[in-house]
Amino acid sequence: MEKILVYLGSDHVIQHPCFGVRENILKMTTDREVAISQACEQDAAGIINAYYLDLDSLSVKAPEQQVLDGFDFYDVVIPQEESEEYISICSEAGLKSLVFENASFVSQ
Repeated sequence: MEKILVYLGSDHVIQHPCFGVRENILKMTTDREVAISQACEQDAAGIINAYYLDLDSLSVKAPEQQVLDGFDFYDVVIPQEESEEYISICSEAGLKSLVFENASFVSQ
């Protein structure tokens, strides 16, 4: 069972993330420092929400795969460049595979 730890920086606790209005992709990060920057973007303090993402039941676009027509058939897109910190959750199935781990208060 392959699970990865992902983070979402915010100004509040988000136990069940969802897509925004007119959005169908949720960007999350595997880098805690990036999540801290994301959480503290608007204020000097924020919340880092941590989740485990279970990849076993999802269609994952891995870095070595090429896609010509977007990401319509993938639940999760992993970045092609190692320097990119974000992964994209692209479906409701992807959102439902996120298991809330914890939330922590951070400040810069």
